[in-house]
Amino acid sequence: MSIFRRSPGRGGALALLLACALPTLLASCAATRSGTGAGGDAAGGGTGLVIVDLHAEPASDPSLVKLVGTIVNKTDQPVSRLSVKVEARDAQGRALTRVITPSLSDTIPPQGGTALFEANLPRSNLVHDYFAEVMPQ
Repeated sequence: MSIFRRSPGRGGALALLLACALPTLLASCAATRSGTGAGGDAAGGGTGLVIVDLHAEPASDPSLVKLVGTIVNKTDQPVSRLSVKVEARDAQGRALTRVITPSLSDTIPPQGGTALFEANLPRSNLVHDYFAEVMPQ
């Protein structure tokens, strides 16, 4: 199940929702991305920073879900000092938990450069989907 949403009032940030099956949060997930604000990516706006391949992996602690993804820099400038906000949301779109990753230590090169991120969130049967958003610092 894929869900497509725009992030409310987050000019320049890209949003991604990942909808997962409720019984097993580690099941196969489908991702959809969307852009907001003014800018120039193919999703219809945004900063040119795109999150791809957001997926769940087993966490070392069984009470957690580890979400892993890749940030792609589609701009013509290197970017640095980015964090990613990841939320677990219920079926009504309300945030149940929120994690902001530490600032990435590496600079992401322009025109397709990538950086990986991961976030651990508490496992819950109330989670309907995950939302990830690039946040400049």
